[in-house]
Amino acid sequence: MSLLVWIVALIVLFFIARAWLRGHEEDHGAMADLMPPPKGDAIEELIWPVVGETQLNDDHSSRQEAIAKCGEGMPVQIEFVDGGPGGADSARVLTEFGEIGNLRKDAVEKLYQLKRHHQKVDAYIRDLEGGTEKNRIRSAMPQVYVYKD
Repeated sequence: MSLLVWIVALIVLFFIARAWLRGHEEDHGAMADLMPPPKGDAIEELIWPVVGETQLNDDHSSRQEAIAKCGEGMPVQIEFVDGGPGGADSARVLTEFGEIGNLRKDAVEKLYQLKRHHQKVDAYIRDLEGGTEKNRIRSAMPQVYVYKD
């Protein structure tokens, strides 16, 4: 009889834990998901991580310090660095506090093509991660909205 009680209790705990985890996953991006596109309906919404966030900028300022001052929902600028006739070589992600990193090569290529086709791009910080005592590396993930120009 007690074995049956234990089995039922474990099954109930499983469903409670699963419901809690689903609710926790939904809360993680809740703030960013509640923020509507800033200028109405976007053609595309893209999300990419910032890379190189642990490096120093050309002026020797810390990208980590700039990210630490940022908040979710903060606007960022994407500045393309020309790579010759083929298009952009890289793209810097800039905030009011300075450069926080670069976009991955696939993101640079996609955004550069959209820009060449006269699309308007707005970007905001969607998620910030890290920055605890154990994990001092902070990273950011911008959400990019693409509009018809």
